[in-house]
Amino acid sequence: MVRSVQIVLVSSPGTGEAPHWSHELAGDFARLAVARGATVRWMPALYPGQPVPPGAAGIQVLAHQERSKLPWSKVASSQLDAPLESAVTACLREEPLSVVVHIGLGAQGSPNVLWLSDRLGSRTFACVRGIELVCHRGDLLDRDKRICQDWSDAERCRWCCSTSWFGRPASNDLRNRVDLFIAGMQACASISVPDEGDVAYLRELGIARKQIVVGATAVDLVDRVFAAPD
Repeated sequence: MVRSVQIVLVSSPGTGEAPHWSHELAGDFARLAVARGATVRWMPALYPGQPVPPGAAGIQVLAHQERSKLPWSKVASSQLDAPLESAVTACLREEPLSVVVHIGLGAQGSPNVLWLSDRLGSRTFACVRGIELVCHRGDLLDRDKRICQDWSDAERCRWCCSTSWFGRPASNDLRNRVDLFIAGMQACASISVPDEGDVAYLRELGIARKQIVVGATAVDLVDRVFAAPD
């Protein structure tokens, strides 16, 4: 049965080395959602020069390309995206019953989309990779390319993200980064992850197992959005 749903879709910038995986998945999700009767406002967070995904019937693309590529030490700055947050807020005030889907939470960009959306009364869904949540570098490798032994130690993470004596993040910047992700995910109807290995990272962050669902294809995400109660 076709069901009318207004969806605000956010995909993440990543590190800027290459287009982030969330954009391709978001595009597939948007097309499937429209085929199920939804209309989609997609807000991809991009770096200057990266291609803007095309829109289509039922899909309005509102790209945000103001980001600068930052060194690892700029942890707090990498989490800022006031224009995106303002755009999401405006959409939800215009369409207050919209569903919000954030794909790629943890890969830089705003950590506040899910929390803001919940405060404005929307049902929220996330699709994440556990490593990107717990590791600011996104790969659980330290700056010497060795496998991380303790991602929960902010002092160690500070060392991994330091680029010089003067280019060192504050430990609390790293703690705040993760705390903001947790606050947003607590509000979600469901959090999709690619496989069981991701579940352990989310559980260690204090996310309830009942919120976490394994399976993060576009089909999986669309099925969860349409199956969730209003």
